[in-house]
Amino acid sequence: MSICRPSANSTGRTLQHGFAIPSELLTADDIGARWPSLGGLDVAGASFCATDGYLNQHRAVHGIAQAAEAESATIECGVGVTGFDLRADRIEAVRTTKGIIRADVVVNCAGAWAAGIARRIGVDLPIRSRRVQLLLARLTNSLPADLPWLIGPLGQVHIRQHEEGCAQVGGFLGRDETVDPSAFDHDADPDWTSWEASPVSVSCTLPLQGCSRPNSSWKARLALSIRMS
Repeated sequence: MSICRPSANSTGRTLQHGFAIPSELLTADDIGARWPSLGGLDVAGASFCATDGYLNQHRAVHGIAQAAEAESATIECGVGVTGFDLRADRIEAVRTTKGIIRADVVVNCAGAWAAGIARRIGVDLPIRSRRVQLLLARLTNSLPADLPWLIGPLGQVHIRQHEEGCAQVGGFLGRDETVDPSAFDHDADPDWTSWEASPVSVSCTLPLQGCSRPNSSWKARLALSIRMS
């Protein structure tokens, strides 16, 4: 559920409906009626889709790979795309670090690298790589069991249940910048994980009263306070 600022409009919902996504706009009263723990919020409302969900992307990709191989597909790991052979505005072959692959159909599913690959044939994809921080937090106060996945204004921070006594917190916290996927650093930024001095409190604009600490498996000293500003 994406929390809306007072100036928010229905542009996002209109776009979603164009793709047959059954999202709806909720007022602050609607939110309080469905989730009493979120009642009394000083917000215009929220965008919500009851059919939304989430999954483990690593397991999903592994499952897709297994299904493809079961249908006789060949997966070449560690092979990079270096260029394309074009004829009559269509791709005839893909040049790779392991040779040329000819195909009737080429699908660009390179994720964060998709835009760079498309530029090799003069196609501009509206995709940019973004660095999102993620923290598994051990809760001092349990989240309500029916709490939806909450996304703050402008999508800069979000929180959802991870497992019993643990929440997943992530976002940009003001640093939504385009990054080079080839130079991506998998380590979290220092201000998300640790300080040499005492723990630092970070305020997130989410409608929830509570406090959380890093999971014990993290070498972190972040005290994250979640509140509505």
